[in-house]
Amino acid sequence: VFKIYRWSPDDDKNPRVDTFTIDTDDCGPMILDALIKIKSEVDGGLTFRRSCREGICGSCSMNIDGTNTLACLKSIDEIKGDVLIFPLPHMNVVKDLVPDLTKAYAQLNSIEPWLKSDSPPAEGERKYYNLLAARVHDIYHGAHQPILYRESSEEQRSAGLQAFRFTLDELDRILELMKGPLFGGEEIGRGDLVYPTFGFYLHILPNYYDFDVFTGRDSLGAWWAAIKRDSICQKVLSEIAAGLQEWEDAGVFSKLYGKGSNVDFI
Repeated sequence: VFKIYRWSPDDDKNPRVDTFTIDTDDCGPMILDALIKIKSEVDGGLTFRRSCREGICGSCSMNIDGTNTLACLKSIDEIKGDVLIFPLPHMNVVKDLVPDLTKAYAQLNSIEPWLKSDSPPAEGERKYYNLLAARVHDIYHGAHQPILYRESSEEQRSAGLQAFRFTLDELDRILELMKGPLFGGEEIGRGDLVYPTFGFYLHILPNYYDFDVFTGRDSLGAWWAAIKRDSICQKVLSEIAAGLQEWEDAGVFSKLYGKGSNVDFI
């Protein structure tokens, strides 16, 4: 039995707790699996964030059984009795289990939690920058990526574009500090593994949002040129391009945006 906090700004009703009963033998082992099953099979209006499902991005943070944790890492079997799921208690609620991250973003920007140097980074600093780049990508991109390929409201798209713009600006700034061309220096590092996202950015943002990814971001442009020279990255990007072209041919983007386009970012 899952007891889940519900509240929507779209009506005047007070917050409530809804009870759902599902067959956990026909479900994945984690709380996130249960939430996805409930949303898919019982109540499509249930709202929560999710992204990487690997305990990295933090998108599925919520209060489960009285503890703030990640739904993708919390096992259903760990909880005895009813499973109580609430939004994070120290944040305002956007809807259901979705917290408002506006203040968290503002605090991150205000304290600037990164190293600053005019000289090339030492090995320890480079590892830090790699982790910072990956974290910026996961926090800001991860929460808004559905606007790229799902039906979204104008408000959601506006918030998503703002998050993407911040992601790109921060990655460009980190690369400038690292004296590039890659986050890993001359070789692929952890921060460089955000590159598959750019396959989506470079096809969808210019064609459907009139958004130029590299304008005013010279370090990011040099990074992308270096990424495309790597044979493994080329292979992955080619597969992403082929998948996007299949979506185009199937009319996915025509349905979302009222027009289609050929994939040509390779």
